[in-house]
Amino acid sequence: MNFSTPETTRLKRSISLPLLIFFGIGTMVGGGFYALVGKVAGIAGVYAPLSILVAGRPPTKYLNTSNRSAKRQSIQLKR
Repeated sequence: MNFSTPETTRLKRSISLPLLIFFGIGTMVGGGFYALVGKVAGIAGVYAPLSILVAGRPPTKYLNTSNRSAKRQSIQLKR
């Protein structure tokens, strides 16, 4: 195998201003998520994992509602 030595392979160390801004925003948003999880765990106590699962579930009441309303509209148009 032919491995290149560190002297022959160099990476260019640079970051643009937009990437630096996105990095900062992502860090702040990520920190906010951790703080929010900590707050929820403090309120929910031992039920914190359950509360996170309930909050993350899809809203089953509103799934396929657009399909139902489309069916109702087509029924009304046929009459």
